[in-house]
Amino acid sequence: MTDKEKIELLQKWQDNYNDINIVMNNFQQAIGCICESDIYNACWKTFDSYTDTLANVLNNDINNQSQTLDWLNWYAYDNDMGKNGMEAKASTWNKMKKISNLKMLLKVISE
Repeated sequence: MTDKEKIELLQKWQDNYNDINIVMNNFQQAIGCICESDIYNACWKTFDSYTDTLANVLNNDINNQSQTLDWLNWYAYDNDMGKNGMEAKASTWNKMKKISNLKMLLKVISE
């Protein structure tokens, strides 16, 4: 799988995350707090399954699945899909780098 194909898969994954956030925010505005509701849990469990599947697909070309899954979860939840501009370091890098887009995420996963 080429890097371009991997980025396309990651972009679809990020788009799905953004779509879920929009829907959850709209529901919350309409009916109040929805945390821990059935719909909230179902949406995020589905996204987590998607993330796990994506990690398995990317793992065919990268490294071990659990490391890939850890990076995807970190990027989505801790780094808010790059919006937080957090830094990370791949094992082959000498210093930390800002991971604020999918291209940088793929680099940190791959190297």
